[in-house]
Formats: sequence, C-alpha cells, structure tokens
Amino acid sequence: MKIVLRSALLVALLGMRTVGFAAADNPINKAISESATQGALTVTLYLTDALHLSQTQTWAVRECTRTELQQLAVASENASTPDAALQAHQQYDAAMQRILTPAQYTHFLQIERTAPMTAAVSRVLASR
Repeated sequence: MKIVLRSALLVALLGMRTVGFAAADNPINKAISESATQGALTVTLYLTDALHLSQTQTWAVRECTRTELQQLAVASENASTPDAALQAHQQYDAAMQRILTPAQYTHFLQIERTAPMTAAVSRVLASR
C-alpha cells in the first residue's frame, strides 16, 4: 500500500513542472531529479511539522526522501521489477529509522499507515 501511494505521488510529481537544483544532460533524468527534489521538499515540510524535526533531521529526511523518489522514478521509467520499488522503500525506511528518534519513527510509521502525508502532498499538488 505504501509503495502504491508513493508511486502515485511520484507519477503526479513527474507530471508537474518544477524548478529543481539538479542539472542533468538527459531531459528525462533532469525531470526525474527536479520532480524528486520538489517532492522531497513537500514531504519534508509536512514531516518536519508533524514530527517536530530538528534542522539536522530535516536535511537528512529531505535527502533520503529525494533519493527514494528518484529510485522509484527510475524503476518505473525502466520498467524494472517490483523488487526495485520494494528495495527503494526498504532503504528509505532504514534511513528514516536511523535519522529519527524512536518516538518520531513510531509516529512516522503511523503517518505512513494512515496516509495523511499523501493527502497533504495531494492538496499541495492540486493547488499548483
């Protein structure tokens, strides 16, 4: 379910026109990078508020979220196996567990299960 929600978010993000930080030669890679950067910012803003993240945690969450979104985009672009999406999600969860305190991580898992993060991101995307 979480992977499906993240994949839906990724598809929506790839359809957006965003301003990102990366400058790749390949237009597809550039679009993926820009969308992942914007998506990571949106998710990080939500999680920073919901989990009361420190500045250090905020930067780390943004980076690992961007990485996961890029991995999911590449997996969908290359029509790779479902294992690639699962592996990206497992790496994301492991990174979040290292970044967050135990209480924050528990709350993060609750957020993922109830999907308000996805709803919040959807509202942001709808407003663009």
